[in-house]
Amino acid sequence: MEGLMDEYFNFLKSMTSAVKLGDFYEITVPLFDFDGDAIQLYANKHGNSIHIDDDGYTLSNLEMAGIRIEGNRLKQIKRTCMNFGVTVDENGKLSVKTNHSDFANKLHSLIQCVLRVDDMNLTSSGRVKSYFLEDVINYFDKNNIFYTESPSFTGITGYIYNFDFLFQRSAKKPERLCKLLNNGTKTNMQSTLFSWSDTYPTRKEDSQFIIIINDENKVDDSIYDAAENYGIKVIPWSKIDNNVQLFQ
Repeated sequence: MEGLMDEYFNFLKSMTSAVKLGDFYEITVPLFDFDGDAIQLYANKHGNSIHIDDDGYTLSNLEMAGIRIEGNRLKQIKRTCMNFGVTVDENGKLSVKTNHSDFANKLHSLIQCVLRVDDMNLTSSGRVKSYFLEDVINYFDKNNIFYTESPSFTGITGYIYNFDFLFQRSAKKPERLCKLLNNGTKTNMQSTLFSWSDTYPTRKEDSQFIIIINDENKVDDSIYDAAENYGIKVIPWSKIDNNVQLFQ
């Protein structure tokens, strides 16, 4: 596994670029939004601090897809960003401030946040536009399933990862971490697998990882094979009732 992780790190490095554009650096990473475009962030230095943002692209892209960013939806987006230490300014930019020593961790958090906002707020064309996260929370509450929402853990690399739910260890069940995938793309799965692979060595040996995937949206079939190779349980949202015992 250590060799595979090194291979993945080398892949990320080889596919990541930083191009100077005036006072900014445009950082492109090999992770993609729901339109299939590579995520790009912009960094510039102010004295000893470094500012990184997405230039407002994440939220404007959602609005172009017909998702209105206002009211409770905006509050939920800001709450999601807060979990990653990311702010949303008046122009809709997702941003972080950092310094040289913490640059990698803050950049990593911002990338995670962009992926999460991009994923959690895209809905399938056939349903009322709502948050997949809200649907899952409502289901858990209705079925008296107790959870900790938005826990964060530090992986062996020192990077911090945010999960959607933590189900506590009990006499009959081990600790279970859970993430939601609203869009079953290879990019989302790649990021999710990495977060678990880096976090798992810091948890108890019998800890489990569960992914709930919104199969109302298109799902790449390779996701199920990839999860099985890592011993991860993937629960399609349409079959949540058949698997409710995993969360109790």
